[in-house]
Amino acid sequence: MATGFPSQHFELAVRCSICAFRFERLNNWLSSERASASFGGQLVTFTVIAIINTFNILVTLCIWKFIARPIMGDGSNTSMVFVGGAVMGALSGILSFTIDCVMDGVPAFDFQGLMVKLIEDENWRTETEDEDANIMKTFFFKVVEKYFPLAYVAFMVNHVEVFGGVDYCPKWNCLPVVWAMFPALVITEICLNTAFTHGIPLVKSQMAGRDELSELRKKAGLKPLV
Repeated sequence: MATGFPSQHFELAVRCSICAFRFERLNNWLSSERASASFGGQLVTFTVIAIINTFNILVTLCIWKFIARPIMGDGSNTSMVFVGGAVMGALSGILSFTIDCVMDGVPAFDFQGLMVKLIEDENWRTETEDEDANIMKTFFFKVVEKYFPLAYVAFMVNHVEVFGGVDYCPKWNCLPVVWAMFPALVITEICLNTAFTHGIPLVKSQMAGRDELSELRKKAGLKPLV
């Protein structure tokens, strides 16, 4: 006759032991100072992301209702529909780029982004955890910031009431608007990124070289450059 616990009782005892061990580790982690700091830091980060995304959504809705949609008129003039879509895309690109500068920083001006500061305040144990947290929270932030304007016009604008009314696409057809909006948005962001990444450092280097040349001319007794 077999002795000892039946197999199912033994398995249950093992599972209970594992659960107790994990609960103890979780309790120790939650009671630690680092965990408290990390939780508080993450709460602040997600709160800031929510505020920035809410601001982005509200401004996008205002751009559509008060600027882009009035340009399109009743849709009888196809050219104006495309112009309105392009304006919507360009202004959305400018808005997105501005928020990127605030959150990601502007290396050309030695400005550190808000996201980096928020992640540092979360007090992660290792550099890998810090990078993983940065990637995850940047994704949550970017998925709304980058795609909401297009998603709103393509799927929601004909059905969602905003500011007391439904500002639907001309003739309820949003496809021409999106056709004009998407390239305008992409081109605007590319131009702004190129200007800030290459144009501003080039101008700063030329100004620094000019100042250095003026200083040398001044030491040589020559008239400084104007």
